[in-house]
Amino acid sequence: MDKFPEAFDRFEETVEVDRIDSFNALTSAFASWAGQKFLYTRRQMEGLAVEASEREKSRIKTFLKKLRKSENALKCFKKS
Repeated sequence: MDKFPEAFDRFEETVEVDRIDSFNALTSAFASWAGQKFLYTRRQMEGLAVEASEREKSRIKTFLKKLRKSENALKCFKKS
């Protein structure tokens, strides 16, 4: 049986998840990608929610790191 995180990784490789703006749209896209294997069970929906929230948290952390780097670069530029 397929583990959900691995399936979600393959889904992200195939589908541009950055363009998906809501959980309902994500669910529809994932169900379409997975085909008949996605049955909208409680465990599948929970797995999808967990993976989506983890990905969102990592994207936010990456964005904040880039923002801090650019702020530091601006501070260095202002000093010189």
